[in-house]
Amino acid sequence: MQNRQREGKTYEDEWKVPYLPLDPQDVGRTYEAIIRVNSQSGKAGAAWIIHRKLHLDIPRGLRVAFSGLVQEQADSLGRELLPEEITDLFETTYSLRENPRCSLIDYSITPDRSQSPTPPMSGKTQDTKNLMRVFEGVVVVDGREIKVRGRGNGPISSMANALKDVGVDLDVMDYREHTIGEGRGVKAASYIECKIAGTKQTVWGIGIHEDVVQSSLVALLSAASNVSRRAMLLGATCCQTTAFSGFYRFH
Repeated sequence: MQNRQREGKTYEDEWKVPYLPLDPQDVGRTYEAIIRVNSQSGKAGAAWIIHRKLHLDIPRGLRVAFSGLVQEQADSLGRELLPEEITDLFETTYSLRENPRCSLIDYSITPDRSQSPTPPMSGKTQDTKNLMRVFEGVVVVDGREIKVRGRGNGPISSMANALKDVGVDLDVMDYREHTIGEGRGVKAASYIECKIAGTKQTVWGIGIHEDVVQSSLVALLSAASNVSRRAMLLGATCCQTTAFSGFYRFH
């Protein structure tokens, strides 16, 4: 105050206070007690809670999509959401605990040797690294086992092609992954953004598994389940499109 008096300033003049980062633990608090997420909140708060609770570093596009769901939930309840509620909403939306609509039972991914331009020389192993891939598997859709088969340039695209057998037509737009944990217990977290064929609408899916390939396939099925969820939200007329018809064909 003496410095301000020497500068000729009074209580009514602007105060300049330095910004000092503060760890809530220094004052006996926790981040959860400070961070609030309501219908007016941005995407950063929800994303931080998901990172803190589930160790998932979700991509920006998914942050935007999920923040919209959080805001809708907060509006519906008319209050702020607790961290546990945000985590539960995230796990339910992206089928992290279980996928009630579509799950993978068995699969194999092999090179499509039928498309090989030239047969291998006698005594030589065929070079398959540049061949297309064939996905063959069994998925459960609403409790019914269905065999599917598709071709693509890799595991994700070949499975996406195979899902057309159950009426789900998705174009993969973005794919990200990172590890969770370390050592022998490490897992892969996969994030996939898909566009519903014939529309401008996109859906996200998440997969977590010890095997990175299976993690990506689980993520694709998570996105496929969100196609059916979006169909129910938009109404019955949407269910007539190719992307939705397979899920409702078995009801």
